[in-house]
Amino acid sequence: MGPLPGGEGEQAPQVQQQQQQQEQQQQQQQQQQEQQQQQQQETPQWLQQDAAKAAALRPLLDSWSEKEMNFYDSFRDFLLQHLCSLKEQQQQQQQQQQQQQQTQQQHEKQQQQQQQDCESQDQQTAANPMQQQQQQQEQQQQEQQQQQEHEDQQQQQQQEHEQQQQQQQEQDQQQQQEQDQQQQQQEQEEQQQQQQQEQDQQQQQQQQQQDTTGTTYLVESPEGLQRQLRCCVRRGPDFLYGLEGADTAAAAKRVSPV
Repeated sequence: MGPLPGGEGEQAPQVQQQQQQQEQQQQQQQQQQEQQQQQQQETPQWLQQDAAKAAALRPLLDSWSEKEMNFYDSFRDFLLQHLCSLKEQQQQQQQQQQQQQQTQQQHEKQQQQQQQDCESQDQQTAANPMQQQQQQQEQQQQEQQQQQEHEDQQQQQQQEHEQQQQQQQEQDQQQQQEQDQQQQQQEQEEQQQQQQQEQDQQQQQQQQQQDTTGTTYLVESPEGLQRQLRCCVRRGPDFLYGLEGADTAAAAKRVSPV
């Protein structure tokens, strides 16, 4: 018998087509799942938990303008960044807490080990008196050494403190000396200025007194009048005087200084 129509040769392309469709559907489903997961990661937790609020916000978002949508997108990005930073902080805190717990556990283990070592040493020393005596001596030496180091440190601090005080005193003395020198120099300058002013004033007074005292002149006058007169007029080559006790017209003569 020959092959029936519509046999395996005709069914092979249909099977391949069905497999391709199934693979495409699986890929689409996988892509949808990935998109949903990405949206869930980008969407805040409070919005994921409350689907009713998300559904109620959808028509409002659809009615917004482009500026409002841009503002919403930027605000959503800000919230997402803030949530990411909070998540990072929480992770850092958790890591720090884990590190602290690990260090604390290690410290407790070390303390337990030290305590066990001390107990074993105590047991050994109790069994061996010579070893116990040696350990006591070593402990005393350590205590003496620590005490000596403490005393040396205190002595060094005392010396440094005294040295600082001495330096401060020297600085204070130097500043005081400089201030005294400046004050003394200022007083000397003021005294010199005062002396100079007094000298200038004395010279001025002497000059004024000399000018007011006058000068002796020889006067050409008629007989019977004095030949010397005192006058209080500026010096000059020639002066005219009106002599008292004589006729004004006759007594007006040219005078020459002595």
